[in-house]
Amino acid sequence: MKYSAMCEKAIVNEKGDIIVYQLICDISNDPQWQPYMVPSYSISRDKGSTWSNLRQIGTRRGRIYDAIYQEGTIFLLLFVNDATVDWTGQTTDHYYSLVVSEDGGENYYERSRIPIPSLHHGYGSMMFLEDGRLIVYNYNLDDEYNLSYVLSEDKGMSWGQAGTTFVAKKIRNPQVSNICIFFMAEAEIMANKQEILSYIARRMEFTGMKEDI
Repeated sequence: MKYSAMCEKAIVNEKGDIIVYQLICDISNDPQWQPYMVPSYSISRDKGSTWSNLRQIGTRRGRIYDAIYQEGTIFLLLFVNDATVDWTGQTTDHYYSLVVSEDGGENYYERSRIPIPSLHHGYGSMMFLEDGRLIVYNYNLDDEYNLSYVLSEDKGMSWGQAGTTFVAKKIRNPQVSNICIFFMAEAEIMANKQEILSYIARRMEFTGMKEDI
């Protein structure tokens, strides 16, 4: 079998270790990026000069769509879907999982299954809001103007009910970073798949789930 590895997310822990998370793909029959194998990671303890061997995160095949380091804990957004049929969810066995590490990236466990829609959904991102709540949201193939989202008030131990929020542009692969008082949302615009636009807004009111983009 032939495999490819793509380093899609990375964090730095309190010790200064760099942890890179890889999407591992079986390219034996199709030289692209699916189906997915079990995601892996590697650690550098010397600022990137050397790296550990790849280590798998659990046994479930899928893709890590986001990684956050917050107060000593690593949070990973894992979509459990091997993409054998499609990269969007196709069955009830496909779901989003919050995976965490509390020892600097050595060991990982599932903190919770995230009750966000997965059927015909894909991609995904997460962030901590200013009030401490954790938001996770993803892309809906059947409705590209409305992102699905869900909120947790206890760092992913439990979750509220999932909802949707309208966006003026069709956002396929949502990614958000908090930059000082700004938020930057990077999206693939479906009207022109070759063009990546960045939208900067002073206020993306996730508390009311209304974005002025």
